[in-house]
Amino acid sequence: MRQVSVSALRGRLSTALGRQGNPRPDQVAALREEIALLRKQTKSLRAQVSELQTEVQECRRMNRRIAELTDVVEELLVPAANRNETVLQERLELYQKSL
Repeated sequence: MRQVSVSALRGRLSTALGRQGNPRPDQVAALREEIALLRKQTKSLRAQVSELQTEVQECRRMNRRIAELTDVVEELLVPAANRNETVLQERLELYQKSL
């Protein structure tokens, strides 16, 4: 995807208008193409941002589930004499609700 800068477009617009402010048809056509390209790039970038936001949310959900599962495993690995059954049950319930 070719990048077009706004400052470059402004410079081209000034050139297209000329000294008397009369646009040159060939340069106006080129500017219209550049604007169309910018619109297409903007639409594409918005779609990419939307997709990335969805992926970030999914990663957050997965990280939370991993943390909950880690808590359950940690509690299960504690020797039975030191284990807090109430905490274990709470963590298991929390994990099961997330499924």
